[in-house]
Amino acid sequence: MSPILIVEDNVSVNRLYGKALSNAGYTVIQAINVGQAIQCLEINAPELILLDMNLPDGNGMSVVNHIRESSKLRHTRIIAISGDPAFGRLAKASGITEFLLKPIALAMLVARVDVALSDSISEANAG
Repeated sequence: MSPILIVEDNVSVNRLYGKALSNAGYTVIQAINVGQAIQCLEINAPELILLDMNLPDGNGMSVVNHIRESSKLRHTRIIAISGDPAFGRLAKASGITEFLLKPIALAMLVARVDVALSDSISEANAG
């Protein structure tokens, strides 16, 4: 299974998400800003990205646009996260897989990742 890319600028939160997903059996890659996220995307082809929408060097939409413009990454699942509910409407309009409002319980985060990836597997098997 491809890794999950976590893009979250709060290092403590990034670590918490990474630990929760690792404990659930996932391989994770971590980035703290748009620049690192794009570098990680160029090196790896994650199946899913957990993407904070408020980043120090831009917003998560820069990463979403990069993904959607890449034939290699176009079908990558994206779970957007933010403390600002306005990003939820933007995420929905952008075709993002799911939007989660912070704070997020770690059990809920893992459950939503499980669902997003099981949907991805179901679609691949149907196609």
